[in-house]
Amino acid sequence: MIKKLGIKRIRLKKIKENLVRFFFLSIAVLSASMIIFIFGFLANESIPALTEVGLDLLSFRWSASNNQFGLLPAIIGTLLVTLIAMTISIPLGLSSALYLSEICTKKTRNILKPVIEILAGIPSIVYGFIGVVIFVPNIGEAFDLISGYTIFTAGFMLSIMALPIVISLADDALNSVPQDFKNASMALGATEWQTMKKVTLPAAISGVANAIILGTGRVIGETMCVMLVVGGIMKKPEPIIDIFTSGSTLTSLIGHNMGEAYGLHVNVLFTAGVILLSLVIILSLSSDWIRVYMKKKRGGH
Repeated sequence: MIKKLGIKRIRLKKIKENLVRFFFLSIAVLSASMIIFIFGFLANESIPALTEVGLDLLSFRWSASNNQFGLLPAIIGTLLVTLIAMTISIPLGLSSALYLSEICTKKTRNILKPVIEILAGIPSIVYGFIGVVIFVPNIGEAFDLISGYTIFTAGFMLSIMALPIVISLADDALNSVPQDFKNASMALGATEWQTMKKVTLPAAISGVANAIILGTGRVIGETMCVMLVVGGIMKKPEPIIDIFTSGSTLTSLIGHNMGEAYGLHVNVLFTAGVILLSLVIILSLSSDWIRVYMKKKRGGH
């Protein structure tokens, strides 16, 4: 009798384990299916643009009324805005994360960490309003520009939005480094700065890289704030890297035009969506690759 009860318990345990595995497998398959569906839907809707506009999609000419749909100004604008944002947010974000993790007192950390996480949750439209009211006029005046609605303004605002993400995730990565590593370094005579530079950062590099990549993904996919401050002009910058001129990004292009677009114009905007989603997927895959690579490099630890 006892033996039968034991067998039943083992069977029930296996059934429960199988159900749990099936549940999580179903969630994973559903998530992957949604991504494939979204990408497939966007790609299908962009086919007319690819067939009718073709390589002209990679031109600088944009005039919806004349069926000229060159996406290159928005692509370049996206890259410039992202470059500006991450050039500002990466050094500031990593410095702040190192301060939170290694330097500041526990009391200070307990105050700053929740504030940073709250900043990450502020709606982008709020940042956009702040940009329009404060930064647009001041940047225009500081650089003696005709208008403060520029690619630089958009990049600067997005750097502020990316900072909390980079700080929070990098701080978590730095805190995951075992304290024994740091103590051993200090015991060998290393200074606090040498320990951070030679021990803590290298040990947390995969998590720090993920923080940077996720921050970059936030910047690339941001819409409302960019729409309000970038200017929304589809033209070739002169010179090509002129960041103090009005421009457009892929997200702002879609946001500005989708409400009034029709016909081929809509298909072109879906093509912009495909490019945007492709960039985000590449960033996500890069994050996974970095994590696996660093794990192998450290011998699985």
